[in-house]
Amino acid sequence: DVFERHRVVFTVGTSLASVATAWA
Repeated sequence: DVFERHRVVFTVGTSLASVATAWA
Protein backbone atom coordinates (compact mmCIF):
# COMPACT_ATOMS: atom_id res chain seq x y z
CA ASP A 1 0.00 0.00 0.00
CA VAL A 2 1.53 3.31 -1.12
CA PHE A 3 -0.13 5.34 1.65
CA GLU A 4 1.11 2.94 4.35
CA ARG A 5 4.66 3.07 2.95
CA HIS A 6 4.55 6.88 2.82
CA ARG A 7 3.31 7.01 6.42
CA VAL A 8 6.19 4.79 7.58
CA VAL A 9 8.72 6.95 5.71
CA PHE A 10 7.22 10.07 7.30
CA THR A 11 7.43 8.51 10.78
CA VAL A 12 11.07 7.50 10.27
CA GLY A 13 11.85 10.95 8.90
CA THR A 14 10.29 12.63 11.93
CA SER A 15 12.23 10.36 14.29
CA LEU A 16 15.45 11.09 12.41
CA ALA A 17 14.76 14.82 12.65
CA SER A 18 14.22 14.50 16.40
CA VAL A 19 17.55 12.68 16.78
CA ALA A 20 19.28 15.32 14.65
CA THR A 21 17.81 18.06 16.84
CA ALA A 22 18.95 16.27 19.99
CA TRP A 23 22.50 15.97 18.60
CA ALA A 24 22.54 19.58 17.36
